Amino acid sequence: MSEAIGASGLDILINNTTHLPPGPLELLPLEEVRQGFEANVFGGLAVINAFLPALRMAHGRIVQISSWTADTPRHFDGVSGASQAAMEAFSAAYRAELKPFGIDVIVASMSDLEAAGSRATAALAQIDHSMTAAQRKLYGKRLRVCMEKLAGSAAQGEPTTVAARVVELSIQRHVPPRSSIDRDAEHMMRAIREQTDAELDALRIQLAGPN
Repeated sequence: MSEAIGASGLDILINNTTHLPPGPLELLPLEEVRQGFEANVFGGLAVINAFLPALRMAHGRIVQISSWTADTPRHFDGVSGASQAAMEAFSAAYRAELKPFGIDVIVASMSDLEAAGSRATAALAQIDHSMTAAQRKLYGKRLRVCMEKLAGSAAQGEPTTVAARVVELSIQRHVPPRSSIDRDAEHMMRAIREQTDAELDALRIQLAGPN
């Protein structure tokens, strides 16, 4: 890796996370949650630490891709939200620790891509089919409402468009510690800043649908 980068170091590291399997937290096997954190959190830390020597040489920048759900986790999407929140916390710590070396760390929040929404709908459908009668009584209606909303919602961006926006953000000279990649993410981040915790909880309950 050091031979491929060369003596000039690395200018930009874009560190992305994967969308973890959704579902009611009560019904998710803990081993799946552990595996998700292993990939999103510990894997993310391993990538950053591996490239720090090269970033230090070039006084480079780390761009941590995240989601607005790190601040306001959605129902049935708690594992992804929690893992992204963990990476945002680590990013803030890295920002303070690496500033003396001239390394910048920013968080770029985005909304769902079409592929991620399709995978989430398929995963929720699988959970819906495998639930017991008792579990269906607890979560069935809200799970189906969630699937319908995911299927009917418009994804915010083509992957190529989002990638271009990430690159554009990455090479800007002065970038805030936290930025939004698309309009939906920008709208949600603004709403999160302006609403109280009680208002955000009420919104989550409303989005969850009927019991």
